[in-house]
Amino acid sequence: MSKNEFPSVFNKLKINALVVDEMELNRDLAKKMLEDFGCTVTEADSGEQAYELYFQNAFDVVFMDLQMPGKTGDQVVSDIKKQLANHALFIALSANLMESETDRFIELGFDDFVSKPVTYDKLKDCLSKWYDFDGLNNSNSDFLEGDGFLIDYHKLSQNVSLMGGEKVFIKFIDKFLQENRIIWELLEAAFHAEDREALLSNIHKLSGISTSMCADGYYELLNAVYQTLKQKGEISEEEMKMLHTSSYQLEDDFEKLKLSWQRKGF
Repeated sequence: MSKNEFPSVFNKLKINALVVDEMELNRDLAKKMLEDFGCTVTEADSGEQAYELYFQNAFDVVFMDLQMPGKTGDQVVSDIKKQLANHALFIALSANLMESETDRFIELGFDDFVSKPVTYDKLKDCLSKWYDFDGLNNSNSDFLEGDGFLIDYHKLSQNVSLMGGEKVFIKFIDKFLQENRIIWELLEAAFHAEDREALLSNIHKLSGISTSMCADGYYELLNAVYQTLKQKGEISEEEMKMLHTSSYQLEDDFEKLKLSWQRKGF
């Protein structure tokens, strides 16, 4: 495929997009960004649902998470291409592939790749390869300030500005905090059951949504425990407590941020 095979669209994209990711927060963030570019967005939370939706709708572009339970992203793309000669633009989403690994995701059946966490700049750079559009003018905003290392306040301030301001972004914070608590219940259960695979899976999920919310320090702690678990096959109770303590601290940091916004009336 080449850029010339897709229609030129100026100012805003007028295309139908499908976003496939098992994590609701990741889908919501990607959807908001794509809608700001002018896309009409449909969501799917599994490979199986994505496959069904694809044949019920006329999608121009599909953003597909590679790692999902059940049918993986590359399996969905392969199945679709077996059925159709003409198909949408397929873009892989993954935290485990690098942009330099072009051959790898092309071999998997994709046309392009966006590394997680998905950001405005990454989406714009990717879509600009295939469509002609103006994108968005990044609005200027004061950078947020906060204590601690769990949140990258510089990056978060840019996301808040681009995604409609503080009142809008509070909804994403609330959803993240809810997901964080749910996953931690699963992590605690998996740890006590000595279920290594469940621990790896849920730490991976939590890492993904953490980077999407600019909680880079939290992600680094999660990743350190993830790597220990992969290499040693287990983690200590002390490591779990350290990680859980950082989770409580992150929740407190986000709650303080929300309160500061609410006090100034957005």
